[in-house]
Order: sequence, then structure tokens, then C-alpha cells
Amino acid sequence: MVSVKNGILRIDSGSFESTMRLIFDICFFLSNVIYFDFYNRPLHNLGVALSFLGTGCILLTKIQNRRLTHISFGVWYLLFTVFARLSTIWAFSPGTAETRYFNIMLYTLVYSFGITQYIEYKEDFEKIISNFVAASTVIALSQFLASNPSVWFAGFFGSALGQNNSNTFGIIMLYCALFAFYKAYTLNKKRFYPIFLFSFFCCILSSSRKAFLISFVGAALIMVFSKNRKMRFIHIIIALILLIIGILAIFETDALYKIIGYRLENLIKFNSGETVQEGSLPMRKFMIDYAKQLFRSRPILGYGYANYSIMLAENTYLRRAVYAHNTYYELLADLGIVGFALYYSSHAYISIKLLVKYFKEKFNSITMLAIVIMITKFTCDTATVSMLEPNFQAMLAIAFSAVFIDVTQSKKQFFFDRDSRS
Repeated sequence: MVSVKNGILRIDSGSFESTMRLIFDICFFLSNVIYFDFYNRPLHNLGVALSFLGTGCILLTKIQNRRLTHISFGVWYLLFTVFARLSTIWAFSPGTAETRYFNIMLYTLVYSFGITQYIEYKEDFEKIISNFVAASTVIALSQFLASNPSVWFAGFFGSALGQNNSNTFGIIMLYCALFAFYKAYTLNKKRFYPIFLFSFFCCILSSSRKAFLISFVGAALIMVFSKNRKMRFIHIIIALILLIIGILAIFETDALYKIIGYRLENLIKFNSGETVQEGSLPMRKFMIDYAKQLFRSRPILGYGYANYSIMLAENTYLRRAVYAHNTYYELLADLGIVGFALYYSSHAYISIKLLVKYFKEKFNSITMLAIVIMITKFTCDTATVSMLEPNFQAMLAIAFSAVFIDVTQSKKQFFFDRDSRS
């Protein structure tokens, strides 16, 4: 609350912090929706600006209350960004690491760092994943409203409003599904089950194999690591039964088979050494093999950030700049072992801390979900490139924040104690 007494402006810190956090909530929601739906369009910049505004509001409260903590996550990504920028010195083609890449990295840094500063207590954690679920649901609904019903079941759904591809849409709905399932199954908030089913269905419509498979595996992991450990074996059986039913439904339903069933079938055949009609699988294998070849040529520092795609276009039959569909090998090709270690050291730190915390405590649903987030992140990195994806870094920031949450402390109790002392 703001007041003036004896000519002096006074600000009630509790009211001020609540207001700033409310602004962050609104900005986080709107920036998520706008950034995806209007990617590479003028309104897209509004999403970026809202993210900066939200993070700025949180930093103001942190500085005012002298509670700027756990900055190591931001430092990690900042160091990675600086190293990527410096790589233009030894890059194969110094001019290819365009400024726009680093603009996206700066946005990603601010966006994810704001999350780590926002989450202090279990209430903050639950609130931000609910916010993400709400934003993702709006994104999905906007895609349906902006597209003709005839294309809903045509496959590769999710790019009606912007230039984001259906894989990005699939990843967003993957984490929406996981968070909704966590809320419904672990926290017993059954109203989230319809959102989970809707999100899972959107993963199928996107034709993204990784979104479909990883969302299901993630939900199964939540069941397996559930609070009632005595029921773990039963949960595993239930998860397997549901997987079999889901796969049968996909392969026996013509519409679902055309969307994703044939892609799953081709994936199985391709990994078994059979020839497939789908060109994307051999092409992706070629791109990954080329990244391996580049890494072997320059294993320490690589060819410079964003240079893999340029070399792929100039030196191979593809003749177009595309990413390797694998974070591990593209990162090794671009920035070598040094860049790889710098990027994944944060992942290793978070994973180790979460596992130690999980086994030391009887049960902590937040830690459990954070472990599932890390497992899905590592898995997604085998089939996509995550360094420039704000959504992946947001998931990493949420998992990082879970390391420091003490579930025995309540946010309400903190404010009560602080007000009592004042």
C-alpha cells in the first residue's frame, strides 16, 4: 500500500511485493501465449517485453527485501551465452551467428531467471505450473480457433497463428499434460484430468512422436513415483495397460493412424533396420551423423555457435540450414566439449541435488515432479535442440527452484513472522 505522511512517501513492503508478484503472474501468462502464437510477427515483441517487465518486477521486490538468492542458474546460462558469442572468433563462418540468436538467448535468460526468483515456497511452485497450464491451454484453444476444422486431423497441427512448427507446439502441450496430470493424480485435484486428456490429445494431433511418447512416459513416472510406494507395482501395471490401450487405439483408428500411428510404425521399422517411406527419419540420422563428424574434427571448441546448420547447408546434399534434431551432437559440433560441459553442468547439478533430496525425504511431490522434468528434458534433447527454446529453459528453471524449496515452510507463515517482527 502506498501512502504519504508528513510529506514522506511510504510503501508497505508486503502490499508492494504482492502487487509485483501479481504483475509477474499476468506477464508470465501473456508472454507465454503471445511469444508462441505470434512467433516472428510484430506482436511477438510484446511477449518479450512482458517477460522483461515481469522479471523486473520480481527483481525489484527481491532487491527491496534483500532476498536475491540462487542466482547461479542465471549465471550458468549467462556464461553459456557469452561463450557462444565468443565462439564467433574461431567460427567456421563468423558472420553466421546472427544477432537474432543472441537476442533469443537474452530473452531466454531473463525469462528463466525470473522464474527462479519468483519461486521461493511450495505455493509459488504450484502457482507457476498452474499458470503454465493455463497459458498452454489458451495456446491450444487459439490454434483450434485460428485453423479450419478440416486441418485439425490432418497431422502436424499447431502452427496456425505463427511460424513455430508443430514440434514446438507438441513440446508445450507435453509439459502442460505432465503438469495437469501431476495436479490431478498427485495432488488429487481431479478438475485437471480433462486438461490432461486435452493436452495429451493435442500432443497426438501435433504428429510429434517425442511429444506423444514422452508425455505418456512422464505421466507413467508420476504414477510410479507416487506417494503410496506400496502400490508402485500396481501403478506400473496400470501404466502398461493404458499404454497398450492407447497404442491399439492409435493403430486401429484410421484418423489417429494417419496423424501419428504411421510415424510410430516407421520409427519402429527404421530402428529395426528396415527401409521406410518417410524421409524425415533417414534425413535426421544423416544430420546427426554429420554433427558427429564435425565434432570429431574439432572436439574441443567446435566450429562456432550456429555454424553446424550453415556447414550442413554448404557441404552436404541438403543445401539448407536446419538443426540436427539432437541437442547433444549439435552442441558438440558447434561449441565442442567446452560448450557441452558448460551447458550440461547445470543439468548435472540440478539432477544430482534432486536425487539426493528425493532419497533423503520420505516423500516430496515437488521434488518428484522436478525429477520427472529432468528425465523428460534429457530425453527430449535426443530429438530436438533446446539451447534456444525458452520453454525448455523454463522447465529447467522450475526444476532448479525445486532443489531449494523446503516443503515444511509455508509462504503465509513467512509473511506472518515478518509482519510480527516489524
